[in-house]
Amino acid sequence: MTTWTARLPIAFPAALIDAANRLAQIIDPDSGGQYTFSLDYQRSGYVFTDTPVKAHFLPIIQARDPATWQSVIPALAAEKGLEAPTPEVIEQLRAALLIGDEIPGDAP
Repeated sequence: MTTWTARLPIAFPAALIDAANRLAQIIDPDSGGQYTFSLDYQRSGYVFTDTPVKAHFLPIIQARDPATWQSVIPALAAEKGLEAPTPEVIEQLRAALLIGDEIPGDAP
């Protein structure tokens, strides 16, 4: 059984949409993550979504610790048989991530 927290609003710069969808595919516990972000849902140059997050993943996302992201994301990609983003792309995503009230405008 999957344990979810409340839905979490997250956003990335629109310029990183492909990398953000690749990340979403890696961390999505089932299928469809590669369709998480769409240019139809953007504001102030950011694409956003309101997504459920597994309880154990929430602290990883919120802490934004570079070393943790650099180890967890490639490990999850390997588990799913997906190619991991480069360390540079992982760092771009980590540094650019906005959560909740950080997202410009009204919450999704």
